[in-house]
Order: sequence, then C-alpha cells, then structure tokens
Amino acid sequence: MHSVQGSASCVAPTASARVRLRPLDPTGVRILGGLLGERQRVNREVTLFRGAEELERAGTLENLRIAAGRSTSERRGRVFSDSDV
Repeated sequence: MHSVQGSASCVAPTASARVRLRPLDPTGVRILGGLLGERQRVNREVTLFRGAEELERAGTLENLRIAAGRSTSERRGRVFSDSDV
C-alpha cells in the first residue's frame, strides 16, 4: 500500500506547458449520436424521470420541501435524506 501526503487541488497549466487544457462551456460540445448520444437520450427521456419518481416514492423530495419550508408534512426516513436530491 502506498501513502500519499499533502493536499489535492485543481491544477492550472503553467506557462511552459506544452498543451493547455481549458474547460468547455455547456455549449462547447454537442453529442449528436453514437453510444454517448444514446446514453444522453435515455437519461433525458427515462432516467431523470425515473429518478424523480423514486425520490418522490421514498419521501426524499417531500423531506426537501419540508426543509425548505414549503410543506408541513411529517418527514420520513433518515434526518439527512433530503440531501440526496
């Protein structure tokens, strides 16, 4: 087993770097097909809705509403479950 000491942080390219990596803004890339395009479609059309249904079923979304002061229902589950959203 290896031991690592020190701290981790974001890395910025130096002036002498041969290649500079730059983050892309949200409109910088469009995936129009292939495997990743299909995964995006499934996430957009199925996964996000299914996830929301599960969070609603488990009471997690209602717990968040309670924490935000938008509901007076009785909270369910663990005290930190509203953070799952």
